[in-house]
Amino acid sequence: MRLLPIAVIASLLLGPGVLAQPPSDTVAYAVSLQGVEDDGLAEAIRDGSRLFGLVEQQPPGMIALARRADEDRRRIAEVLRAEGYYDAGLDIAIDRQAQPVAVTVTVDPGQRTRLVAWTTSPDLGITGGDVGVLPGMPAVSQAVIAAEGRMLQLLALRAHPLAKVVDRQVVVDHATLGMTVTEQVDPGPLARFAAPSIAGLVGVDRRWVENRVPWQPGDLFDPAKIEALRKALAGSGLFAAVAVNTGEALDADGRLPIRVTLTERPDRSTGFGVVYSTSEGPQGQAFWEARNLLGAAERLRLTALGGRQRSLLLADWRQPDRFGRDRDLLADVSYERQDTEAFRARTAAVSGGIGWRLSPVWSLSGAVSLEHIDDSGGGTGAGIFDLLSVPLTARRETSDNLLDPASGGLGSVELRPYQEITGAGRRFTRLDIKQTAHFEVLDRRRVILALRGEVGSYLNSKAVDLPVEKRFYAGGGGSLRGYRLGFAGPLTD
Repeated sequence: MRLLPIAVIASLLLGPGVLAQPPSDTVAYAVSLQGVEDDGLAEAIRDGSRLFGLVEQQPPGMIALARRADEDRRRIAEVLRAEGYYDAGLDIAIDRQAQPVAVTVTVDPGQRTRLVAWTTSPDLGITGGDVGVLPGMPAVSQAVIAAEGRMLQLLALRAHPLAKVVDRQVVVDHATLGMTVTEQVDPGPLARFAAPSIAGLVGVDRRWVENRVPWQPGDLFDPAKIEALRKALAGSGLFAAVAVNTGEALDADGRLPIRVTLTERPDRSTGFGVVYSTSEGPQGQAFWEARNLLGAAERLRLTALGGRQRSLLLADWRQPDRFGRDRDLLADVSYERQDTEAFRARTAAVSGGIGWRLSPVWSLSGAVSLEHIDDSGGGTGAGIFDLLSVPLTARRETSDNLLDPASGGLGSVELRPYQEITGAGRRFTRLDIKQTAHFEVLDRRRVILALRGEVGSYLNSKAVDLPVEKRFYAGGGGSLRGYRLGFAGPLTD
């Protein structure tokens, strides 16, 4: 009980670092690696070594340091075998006279063992080439383990999702430095889909979820359909979490149970914000969105934008499956004011149409749109127009993540014939081609290269024949930055 005050007094008199110093019998040492020229192998050895990893933690004496070296003999030998060096030489020397103590790890990797053959038992008709292991490649453990995973994926694609590896037989011929691998596999039974069980629904109609299921009970199992269901539910915006899990055994009818577990998110959102740019000045934005208005993922979004050069009021409606599965009703009403240096216009528009999802990648849409445009602020082509158009759009979506993409992109082609229903009765057709692309420059999504391009043309008209508001304009932020907003196109007089 009296030692505590003495320790406190000693700490105050001598400073906090004195009592924190390691005991005098600990051993400071320096460790080096010799004989390894391959940087990847050297890094793997250092990562697996306790001598290297714990060099800052001084062992309490030479015996403890020797134990650390003995343990490294086993650990480094395992690293060498995992990298395909089965006949490597290894020595760890400790120079006790050096200050600090010198530890030298000497490795003679020798010749690397190569893969001779990779087979399955029983023969499943899957070759090494199918799973990424070929004769002559280095016999690296990670490659063999990865091949097992790809083999199980291939079996799942063949409707054997319950397949498992029973044993792995690895034989190394030290005379020829060749390795043969035989995977002992239980392929499990041929599996067919059961009707999914669905849990977690509160406000979303169960029938809407069931309509997203891309299989019928009794269909052969296909993991791509599991992923398609997960993406369809996650992409709906209705759920905070989506889990689609397969059972571990077939049910009494010989079918594979599928469990869908959902966590609904709030189906109403409100947001607002203010941005400022030197070309457009300040601009405010607000929106209100209902994503499940009638219980079957009907979406209504109201948007308002207000700024010096542009204002917009927009009501956008989407009703899923209105015309059959994956064929949605689309409708919107809008009013837009544009007061740019290039032109001035007031546009009221209403449209209705159908959106058709052909696959997780491709979708089509078609609509009928009516616009009333007043761009009578002057200049060639200015006036008041009533236009009827039929926009037809094809979209291809390959992004890995819609909100935060690191790869893939979004492309669209829109063909839009116009007919003036009052006045001169002009006809013209607009073509727009757009593409975005994302590339992961550095791993772990640290640097993403994003590209965007757009090409447009009128197929049967000259610019002077078009309403001012319908011409192509470029320039400003997010466009051709060397130009002021809208000044890369034709201007009004």
